[in-house]
Amino acid sequence: MTTTDAEVQDIAARAAKAAVSEILLTLGIDTRNPLDAQKDFVVLREMRELIRDTEFQADLAHIRKWRKSVEAIQTKGLLTVVGLLVTGFVTLLVAGLKGWIKLS
Repeated sequence: MTTTDAEVQDIAARAAKAAVSEILLTLGIDTRNPLDAQKDFVVLREMRELIRDTEFQADLAHIRKWRKSVEAIQTKGLLTVVGLLVTGFVTLLVAGLKGWIKLS
């Protein structure tokens, strides 16, 4: 049984299509819905342009500084509350000791 050139080309085309489809699927691109894949690539291109924008980078840097300062304020606030509680406890203890010594 011999195969014709058309049959060989058809087999090769189907094999190539299957191989490319499998590779793209492995990369996370669903070839069954090419319009969704194209939309995803548009979004990726827009994100790339946004990331390259110096104003956007400055905004991200500002947000990072803001986050770090809020975290520092939270830490210092917690330390202040703990310090006030310890000071109050020590003051209460000293006052109690003074009262106990006077009663003795």
